[in-house]
Amino acid sequence: MDLITLGAAKTSIADAAGISGSGLFNPSIDAQFTNTSTTDSAYVFLSFMFTNPFKSVGGTYNLSFDLTATSGVSSSAGVHVRTFRNNSGDPGDWANILGDINSYTPNMVGGKISYKNSITLAAANYDFMKVVISMPKSASSGINLDIKNLQIKVNGINLCGSLVTIGMMYGSSTITYTKPKRLATTGYVDTKTNGTWAGKKILISGDSITDLATPERKYIYVIQDQIGCTVLNDGRSGTGYLNATPIYNRLSGLDSTADLVLFFAGTNDFFNGGGVDLGTPADTGTTTFYGAVDNAYRNAIAKWPLKTIAVITPLPRTGMNTANSKGFILKDYVDAIKIVAARYSLPVLDLFNGSSFNITSTTFVANYTYGGAGTVGTGDGLHPNTAWHIILARKVLAFLNQL
Repeated sequence: MDLITLGAAKTSIADAAGISGSGLFNPSIDAQFTNTSTTDSAYVFLSFMFTNPFKSVGGTYNLSFDLTATSGVSSSAGVHVRTFRNNSGDPGDWANILGDINSYTPNMVGGKISYKNSITLAAANYDFMKVVISMPKSASSGINLDIKNLQIKVNGINLCGSLVTIGMMYGSSTITYTKPKRLATTGYVDTKTNGTWAGKKILISGDSITDLATPERKYIYVIQDQIGCTVLNDGRSGTGYLNATPIYNRLSGLDSTADLVLFFAGTNDFFNGGGVDLGTPADTGTTTFYGAVDNAYRNAIAKWPLKTIAVITPLPRTGMNTANSKGFILKDYVDAIKIVAARYSLPVLDLFNGSSFNITSTTFVANYTYGGAGTVGTGDGLHPNTAWHIILARKVLAFLNQL
Protein backbone atom coordinates (compact mmCIF):
# COMPACT_ATOMS: atom_id res chain seq x y z
CA MET A 1 0.00 0.00 0.00
CA ASP A 2 1.34 3.38 -0.94
CA LEU A 3 1.87 5.49 2.19
CA ILE A 4 2.09 8.82 0.35
CA THR A 5 -0.61 11.32 1.28
CA LEU A 6 -2.21 12.02 -2.08
CA GLY A 7 -3.40 15.51 -1.19
CA ALA A 8 -0.15 16.72 0.34
CA ALA A 9 1.75 19.45 -1.47
CA LYS A 10 5.21 18.37 -2.52
CA THR A 11 8.01 20.84 -3.07
CA SER A 12 10.95 18.90 -4.44
CA ILE A 13 11.90 16.24 -6.95
CA ALA A 14 12.51 13.86 -4.05
CA ASP A 15 9.00 14.48 -2.73
CA ALA A 16 7.60 14.04 -6.23
CA ALA A 17 9.19 10.62 -6.38
CA GLY A 18 7.27 9.67 -3.25
CA ILE A 19 10.33 9.34 -1.07
CA SER A 20 11.49 11.13 2.03
CA GLY A 21 14.49 11.19 4.28
CA SER A 22 12.41 12.33 7.25
CA GLY A 23 11.93 8.85 8.72
CA LEU A 24 8.18 8.96 8.10
CA PHE A 25 8.73 7.11 4.84
CA ASN A 26 11.87 5.08 5.32
CA PRO A 27 11.24 1.69 3.72
CA SER A 28 13.48 -1.31 3.36
CA ILE A 29 13.21 -4.38 1.16
CA ASP A 30 13.09 -8.04 2.18
CA ALA A 31 13.27 -10.66 -0.57
CA GLN A 32 13.84 -14.39 -0.90
CA PHE A 33 15.46 -15.69 -4.08
CA THR A 34 15.10 -19.39 -4.83
CA ASN A 35 15.71 -21.60 -7.85
CA THR A 36 15.99 -25.38 -7.77
CA SER A 37 17.93 -25.57 -11.03
CA THR A 38 21.40 -27.05 -10.64
CA THR A 39 22.62 -25.44 -13.87
CA ASP A 40 26.28 -24.65 -13.40
CA SER A 41 27.20 -21.01 -13.87
CA ALA A 42 29.85 -18.64 -12.72
CA TYR A 43 27.80 -16.09 -10.76
CA VAL A 44 24.47 -15.26 -9.19
CA PHE A 45 23.17 -11.70 -9.75
CA LEU A 46 20.51 -10.06 -7.59
CA SER A 47 19.14 -6.98 -9.32
CA PHE A 48 17.19 -4.04 -7.87
CA MET A 49 16.07 -1.21 -10.17
CA PHE A 50 14.78 2.12 -8.86
CA THR A 51 13.31 5.25 -10.35
CA ASN A 52 16.06 7.86 -10.20
CA PRO A 53 14.94 11.24 -8.82
CA PHE A 54 18.45 12.71 -9.17
CA LYS A 55 18.93 12.60 -12.93
CA SER A 56 21.02 15.72 -13.23
CA VAL A 57 22.91 15.77 -9.93
CA GLY A 58 25.58 13.57 -8.46
CA GLY A 59 25.79 12.48 -4.89
CA THR A 60 26.61 9.88 -2.30
CA TYR A 61 24.89 6.52 -2.68
CA ASN A 62 24.66 4.50 0.54
CA LEU A 63 23.69 0.83 0.43
CA SER A 64 23.10 -1.60 3.27
CA PHE A 65 21.60 -5.09 3.56
CA ASP A 66 21.77 -8.39 5.44
CA LEU A 67 22.35 -11.40 3.17
CA THR A 68 22.03 -15.09 4.05
CA ALA A 69 22.98 -17.84 1.59
CA THR A 70 21.47 -21.24 2.44
CA SER A 71 22.57 -22.84 -0.83
CA GLY A 72 23.93 -21.94 -4.22
CA VAL A 73 26.75 -19.75 -2.96
CA SER A 74 29.88 -20.59 -1.03
CA SER A 75 29.58 -19.80 2.67
CA SER A 76 32.70 -17.63 2.33
CA ALA A 77 31.94 -16.06 -1.08
CA GLY A 78 32.92 -12.50 -1.77
CA VAL A 79 30.17 -10.00 -2.54
CA HIS A 80 30.38 -7.55 -5.46
CA VAL A 81 28.06 -4.52 -5.65
CA ARG A 82 27.80 -2.49 -8.85
CA THR A 83 25.54 0.36 -9.95
CA PHE A 84 24.16 0.97 -13.45
CA ARG A 85 22.29 3.79 -15.11
CA ASN A 86 19.35 2.88 -17.30
CA ASN A 87 16.92 4.80 -19.52
CA SER A 88 14.97 1.87 -20.95
CA GLY A 89 13.43 0.47 -17.79
CA ASP A 90 14.53 -2.98 -19.02
CA PRO A 91 15.93 -5.01 -16.10
CA GLY A 92 18.07 -6.97 -18.56
CA ASP A 93 19.92 -3.83 -19.71
CA TRP A 94 23.49 -4.30 -18.48
CA ALA A 95 25.08 -1.37 -20.28
CA ASN A 96 26.17 1.92 -18.75
CA ILE A 97 27.99 1.02 -15.55
CA LEU A 98 27.94 3.91 -13.09
CA GLY A 99 30.50 2.52 -10.68
CA ASP A 100 31.51 -0.30 -8.36
CA ILE A 101 30.66 0.18 -4.71
CA ASN A 102 33.12 -2.61 -4.01
CA SER A 103 34.75 -5.58 -5.73
CA TYR A 104 34.49 -9.16 -4.43
CA THR A 105 35.23 -8.16 -0.86
CA PRO A 106 34.21 -8.36 1.90
CA ASN A 107 33.48 -12.07 2.13
CA MET A 108 30.54 -13.77 3.76
CA VAL A 109 31.17 -15.61 6.99
CA GLY A 110 29.19 -18.80 7.47
CA GLY A 111 26.98 -17.87 4.55
CA LYS A 112 26.03 -14.50 6.06
CA ILE A 113 27.05 -10.90 5.64
CA SER A 114 25.86 -7.57 7.00
CA TYR A 115 26.86 -5.13 4.32
CA LYS A 116 27.19 -1.37 4.46
CA ASN A 117 29.08 0.81 2.01
CA SER A 118 28.82 3.93 -0.12
CA ILE A 119 29.97 5.40 -3.41
CA THR A 120 30.12 8.95 -4.73
CA LEU A 121 28.84 9.26 -8.30
CA ALA A 122 28.99 12.18 -10.71
CA ALA A 123 25.88 13.67 -12.32
CA ALA A 124 24.39 11.66 -15.19
CA ASN A 125 21.10 11.90 -17.07
CA TYR A 126 19.23 8.63 -16.57
CA ASP A 127 15.67 7.65 -15.59
CA PHE A 128 16.55 4.56 -13.56
CA MET A 129 19.39 3.27 -11.47
CA LYS A 130 20.09 -0.38 -10.85
CA VAL A 131 22.01 -2.00 -8.02
CA VAL A 132 23.36 -5.48 -8.76
CA ILE A 133 24.72 -7.72 -6.00
CA SER A 134 26.71 -10.63 -7.40
CA MET A 135 28.45 -13.64 -5.87
CA PRO A 136 30.26 -16.70 -7.27
CA LYS A 137 27.75 -19.53 -7.65
CA SER A 138 28.41 -22.99 -6.27
CA ALA A 139 28.68 -25.59 -9.02
CA SER A 140 25.65 -27.81 -9.64
CA SER A 141 23.62 -26.43 -6.78
CA GLY A 142 20.19 -24.86 -6.47
CA ILE A 143 19.92 -21.33 -5.11
CA ASN A 144 18.37 -20.12 -1.87
CA LEU A 145 19.26 -16.57 -0.83
CA ASP A 146 17.59 -14.19 1.61
CA ILE A 147 18.04 -10.43 1.73
CA LYS A 148 16.74 -8.47 4.70
CA ASN A 149 16.65 -4.76 5.42
CA LEU A 150 18.00 -3.64 2.06
CA GLN A 151 18.16 0.14 1.91
CA ILE A 152 19.62 2.47 -0.67
CA LYS A 153 19.84 6.19 -0.09
CA VAL A 154 21.04 8.97 -2.35
CA ASN A 155 22.06 12.19 -0.61
CA GLY A 156 20.15 10.92 2.42
CA ILE A 157 16.95 10.21 0.45
CA ASN A 158 15.60 6.65 0.62
CA LEU A 159 14.91 5.12 -2.83
CA CYS A 160 13.27 1.87 -1.71
CA GLY A 161 9.78 3.28 -2.15
CA SER A 162 10.56 3.82 -5.84
CA LEU A 163 11.48 0.19 -6.55
CA VAL A 164 10.55 -0.76 -10.12
CA THR A 165 11.87 -4.29 -10.66
CA ILE A 166 13.62 -6.91 -8.61
CA GLY A 167 15.01 -10.21 -9.79
CA MET A 168 17.70 -12.88 -9.87
CA MET A 169 19.88 -13.66 -12.86
CA TYR A 170 22.25 -16.57 -13.32
CA GLY A 171 23.66 -18.83 -16.02
CA SER A 172 26.94 -18.80 -17.86
CA SER A 173 25.44 -18.59 -21.35
CA THR A 174 21.84 -17.48 -20.85
CA ILE A 175 20.83 -14.96 -18.22
CA THR A 176 17.37 -15.62 -16.81
CA TYR A 177 15.25 -13.07 -15.00
CA THR A 178 12.92 -14.26 -12.27
CA LYS A 179 10.84 -12.46 -9.68
CA PRO A 180 11.56 -13.30 -6.06
CA LYS A 181 9.40 -15.74 -4.12
CA ARG A 182 8.63 -13.16 -1.49
CA LEU A 183 8.82 -9.40 -1.50
CA ALA A 184 8.01 -7.14 1.42
CA THR A 185 8.64 -3.45 1.35
CA THR A 186 6.84 -0.46 2.76
CA GLY A 187 5.48 1.72 -0.03
CA TYR A 188 5.51 -0.94 -2.76
CA VAL A 189 2.66 -3.18 -3.91
CA ASP A 190 3.65 -6.81 -4.48
CA THR A 191 3.02 -8.40 -7.87
CA LYS A 192 -0.01 -10.53 -8.68
CA THR A 193 -1.21 -11.07 -5.11
CA ASN A 194 -1.96 -7.75 -3.40
CA GLY A 195 -4.50 -5.06 -4.11
CA THR A 196 -8.24 -4.91 -4.67
CA TRP A 197 -8.00 -5.11 -8.45
CA ALA A 198 -5.49 -7.94 -8.90
CA GLY A 199 -6.66 -10.12 -11.77
CA LYS A 200 -9.55 -7.78 -12.64
CA LYS A 201 -10.40 -5.90 -15.86
CA ILE A 202 -9.61 -2.18 -15.62
CA LEU A 203 -11.02 0.02 -18.38
CA ILE A 204 -9.68 3.54 -18.64
CA SER A 205 -11.00 6.22 -20.99
CA GLY A 206 -8.73 9.18 -21.51
CA ASP A 207 -6.25 11.02 -23.71
CA SER A 208 -2.56 10.82 -24.67
CA ILE A 209 -1.44 10.36 -21.07
CA THR A 210 -3.13 6.95 -21.25
CA ASP A 211 -2.85 6.32 -25.01
CA LEU A 212 0.03 4.28 -26.42
CA ALA A 213 0.73 6.86 -29.14
CA THR A 214 3.88 8.05 -27.36
CA PRO A 215 6.73 5.68 -26.41
CA GLU A 216 6.92 6.24 -22.66
CA ARG A 217 5.83 3.31 -20.50
CA LYS A 218 2.35 4.34 -19.32
CA TYR A 219 1.22 4.23 -15.70
CA ILE A 220 -1.62 1.80 -16.33
CA TYR A 221 0.80 -0.82 -17.65
CA VAL A 222 3.07 -0.35 -14.65
CA ILE A 223 -0.01 -1.15 -12.55
CA GLN A 224 -0.76 -4.12 -14.77
CA ASP A 225 2.76 -5.47 -14.17
CA GLN A 226 2.37 -5.03 -10.43
CA ILE A 227 -1.05 -6.60 -9.84
CA GLY A 228 -1.75 -8.75 -12.87
CA CYS A 229 -4.89 -6.92 -14.01
CA THR A 230 -6.18 -6.78 -17.58
CA VAL A 231 -6.02 -3.30 -19.14
CA LEU A 232 -8.78 -2.17 -21.49
CA ASN A 233 -7.23 1.00 -22.92
CA ASP A 234 -9.53 3.67 -24.35
CA GLY A 235 -6.89 6.38 -24.23
CA ARG A 236 -7.02 8.45 -27.43
CA SER A 237 -4.51 11.18 -28.08
CA GLY A 238 -5.94 14.68 -28.49
CA THR A 239 -9.40 13.82 -27.19
CA GLY A 240 -11.40 14.73 -24.11
CA TYR A 241 -14.86 14.77 -22.59
CA LEU A 242 -16.03 17.07 -25.41
CA ASN A 243 -12.95 17.78 -27.53
CA ALA A 244 -12.34 15.75 -30.73
CA THR A 245 -13.88 12.26 -30.32
CA PRO A 246 -15.76 12.86 -27.05
CA ILE A 247 -15.73 10.26 -24.32
CA TYR A 248 -19.50 10.22 -23.85
CA ASN A 249 -19.79 9.09 -27.48
CA ARG A 250 -17.23 6.26 -27.11
CA LEU A 251 -18.66 4.35 -24.18
CA SER A 252 -21.23 2.30 -26.11
CA GLY A 253 -18.47 0.46 -27.96
CA LEU A 254 -16.41 -0.41 -24.88
CA ASP A 255 -16.22 -3.72 -23.02
CA SER A 256 -19.29 -4.23 -20.83
CA THR A 257 -17.48 -6.82 -18.68
CA ALA A 258 -15.01 -4.34 -17.13
CA ASP A 259 -14.74 -4.57 -13.35
CA LEU A 260 -13.49 -1.00 -12.92
CA VAL A 261 -14.08 2.01 -15.17
CA LEU A 262 -11.79 5.05 -14.93
CA PHE A 263 -11.99 8.46 -16.55
CA PHE A 264 -8.75 10.43 -16.91
CA ALA A 265 -9.22 13.39 -19.26
CA GLY A 266 -9.94 17.11 -19.51
CA THR A 267 -6.65 18.77 -20.37
CA ASN A 268 -7.41 18.81 -24.11
CA ASP A 269 -10.86 20.28 -23.46
CA PHE A 270 -9.09 23.21 -21.81
CA PHE A 271 -6.33 23.71 -24.37
CA ASN A 272 -6.77 22.14 -27.80
CA GLY A 273 -8.33 24.36 -30.44
CA GLY A 274 -8.56 27.18 -27.95
CA GLY A 275 -10.70 25.15 -25.54
CA VAL A 276 -14.35 24.11 -25.41
CA ASP A 277 -17.22 26.04 -23.82
CA LEU A 278 -17.30 25.38 -20.08
CA GLY A 279 -21.03 25.91 -19.53
CA THR A 280 -22.66 25.66 -16.09
CA PRO A 281 -23.23 22.87 -13.57
CA ALA A 282 -26.86 22.65 -14.67
CA ASP A 283 -25.94 21.60 -18.21
CA THR A 284 -26.85 18.05 -19.23
CA GLY A 285 -26.57 18.36 -23.03
CA THR A 286 -23.52 17.82 -25.20
CA THR A 287 -22.61 21.35 -26.27
CA THR A 288 -20.63 22.35 -23.17
CA PHE A 289 -17.94 20.75 -21.02
CA TYR A 290 -20.23 20.42 -17.99
CA GLY A 291 -22.84 18.70 -20.13
CA ALA A 292 -20.33 16.37 -21.82
CA VAL A 293 -18.90 15.28 -18.46
CA ASP A 294 -22.43 14.69 -17.16
CA ASN A 295 -23.23 12.56 -20.22
CA ALA A 296 -20.04 10.53 -19.82
CA TYR A 297 -20.75 9.70 -16.18
CA ARG A 298 -24.47 9.08 -16.74
CA ASN A 299 -23.79 6.80 -19.68
CA ALA A 300 -21.15 4.91 -17.73
CA ILE A 301 -23.50 4.29 -14.81
CA ALA A 302 -26.13 3.04 -17.24
CA LYS A 303 -23.67 0.68 -18.96
CA TRP A 304 -21.89 -0.57 -15.80
CA PRO A 305 -24.54 -0.13 -13.06
CA LEU A 306 -23.02 -2.70 -10.71
CA LYS A 307 -19.36 -1.93 -11.32
CA THR A 308 -16.99 0.61 -9.75
CA ILE A 309 -16.60 3.89 -11.65
CA ALA A 310 -13.99 6.46 -10.64
CA VAL A 311 -12.52 9.71 -11.93
CA ILE A 312 -8.99 11.12 -12.18
CA THR A 313 -8.57 14.85 -12.76
CA PRO A 314 -6.07 16.27 -15.27
CA LEU A 315 -2.50 16.82 -14.13
CA PRO A 316 -1.09 20.35 -13.99
CA ARG A 317 0.41 21.49 -17.28
CA THR A 318 2.40 24.35 -18.75
CA GLY A 319 0.06 27.28 -19.50
CA MET A 320 -2.61 26.08 -17.09
CA ASN A 321 -3.09 29.53 -15.55
CA THR A 322 -3.43 31.36 -18.87
CA ALA A 323 -7.04 31.76 -19.97
CA ASN A 324 -8.02 29.92 -23.14
CA SER A 325 -10.06 31.47 -25.96
CA LYS A 326 -13.24 30.91 -23.91
CA GLY A 327 -11.83 32.82 -20.95
CA PHE A 328 -11.19 29.84 -18.65
CA ILE A 329 -8.12 28.28 -17.03
CA LEU A 330 -7.47 24.58 -16.47
CA LYS A 331 -8.67 24.74 -12.86
CA ASP A 332 -12.17 25.67 -14.09
CA TYR A 333 -12.36 22.40 -16.01
CA VAL A 334 -10.96 20.45 -13.06
CA ASP A 335 -13.60 21.97 -10.79
CA ALA A 336 -16.32 21.03 -13.28
CA ILE A 337 -15.14 17.40 -13.28
CA LYS A 338 -15.25 17.29 -9.49
CA ILE A 339 -18.69 18.92 -9.30
CA VAL A 340 -20.27 16.49 -11.76
CA ALA A 341 -18.52 13.48 -10.17
CA ALA A 342 -19.94 14.51 -6.78
CA ARG A 343 -23.44 14.61 -8.32
CA TYR A 344 -23.14 10.87 -9.00
CA SER A 345 -21.05 10.06 -5.91
CA LEU A 346 -18.08 9.01 -8.02
CA PRO A 347 -14.72 8.92 -6.19
CA VAL A 348 -12.13 11.35 -7.51
CA LEU A 349 -8.33 11.28 -7.46
CA ASP A 350 -7.40 14.97 -7.65
CA LEU A 351 -4.03 14.97 -9.38
CA PHE A 352 -4.36 18.62 -10.31
CA ASN A 353 -4.21 19.76 -6.69
CA GLY A 354 -2.17 16.98 -5.10
CA SER A 355 0.03 15.05 -7.52
CA SER A 356 3.42 16.75 -7.08
CA PHE A 357 3.61 17.08 -10.88
CA ASN A 358 5.49 20.34 -10.37
CA ILE A 359 5.54 21.87 -13.84
CA THR A 360 6.26 25.29 -12.35
CA SER A 361 9.80 24.00 -11.79
CA THR A 362 11.91 24.05 -14.96
CA THR A 363 14.17 21.43 -13.40
CA PHE A 364 11.20 19.14 -12.78
CA VAL A 365 9.95 19.63 -16.35
CA ALA A 366 13.39 18.78 -17.73
CA ASN A 367 13.61 15.60 -15.66
CA TYR A 368 10.06 14.27 -15.54
CA THR A 369 8.16 15.31 -18.68
CA TYR A 370 8.26 13.89 -22.19
CA GLY A 371 11.25 15.00 -24.22
CA GLY A 372 13.16 16.19 -21.17
CA ALA A 373 16.91 15.71 -21.31
CA GLY A 374 17.73 16.73 -17.77
CA THR A 375 18.65 20.28 -18.78
CA VAL A 376 16.46 23.34 -18.30
CA GLY A 377 14.53 24.19 -21.45
CA THR A 378 13.74 20.59 -22.38
CA GLY A 379 10.54 18.64 -21.67
CA ASP A 380 7.02 19.41 -22.90
CA GLY A 381 5.56 20.34 -19.51
CA LEU A 382 2.50 18.19 -20.19
CA HIS A 383 3.14 14.46 -20.63
CA PRO A 384 4.93 12.51 -17.88
CA ASN A 385 7.98 10.58 -19.03
CA THR A 386 8.57 6.94 -18.14
CA ALA A 387 10.15 7.75 -14.78
CA TRP A 388 7.16 9.80 -13.69
CA HIS A 389 4.63 7.32 -15.09
CA ILE A 390 6.06 4.88 -12.55
CA ILE A 391 5.49 7.45 -9.82
CA LEU A 392 2.00 8.12 -11.20
CA ALA A 393 1.24 4.40 -11.12
CA ARG A 394 1.89 4.27 -7.38
CA LYS A 395 -0.44 7.20 -6.76
CA VAL A 396 -3.21 5.80 -8.96
CA LEU A 397 -2.91 2.30 -7.48
CA ALA A 398 -3.05 3.63 -3.92
CA PHE A 399 -6.29 5.42 -4.87
CA LEU A 400 -7.76 2.33 -6.54
CA ASN A 401 -7.03 0.14 -3.54
CA GLN A 402 -9.24 2.45 -1.46
CA LEU A 403 -12.29 1.93 -3.68
